[in-house]
Amino acid sequence: MLVTIGLLPSAAALVKNVSPEVNALVEKGIALGSLGNYTEAIGYFDKVLTIDPKNVNALNGKGASLASLGNYTEATAYFDKVLAIDPKNVNALINKGASLGLLVNYTGAIQYYNKVLAIDPKNVNALNGKGLALGSLGNYTGAIQYYNKVLAIDPKNVLALTSKGLGVDLSKLSNYTNNTILQ
Repeated sequence: MLVTIGLLPSAAALVKNVSPEVNALVEKGIALGSLGNYTEAIGYFDKVLTIDPKNVNALNGKGASLASLGNYTEATAYFDKVLAIDPKNVNALINKGASLGLLVNYTGAIQYYNKVLAIDPKNVNALNGKGLALGSLGNYTGAIQYYNKVLAIDPKNVLALTSKGLGVDLSKLSNYTNNTILQ
């Protein structure tokens, strides 16, 4: 689910007591990542991490960029570094959940989405992510419940609408095949 992988810190969320040079490098990395230039973005995040190895924005940005390049295992290591510094960092929690889901560790993904939902019960990205993970585990009814929660907050959320429709179809198909298999 790359929807949440794209979550990078906003420029406004950058720490104020960091040097303007570091903030400028982080902002450049974020901008490049948002344009899809992930490899170049990683270069900027690496420059920041040389100056400030515990910069959570650069760590999360590098992890998000790595995940966007398909390097999910390496990305999770960067999200872990963020979470070691700031265990309630919502972007890192969501990104770790998304990366685990993309590594087909849906149960692990759900654990991280639950952590986000304990902090922010209406976090649409965590609700969608949990729905996707539940659906991937075959729990279509549970998935649909989470998509309904998203749609109560954002009735036009395309991911929830399409995923809910797919979940309903798969649920019906699963019930149909389970009830028509000959023993």
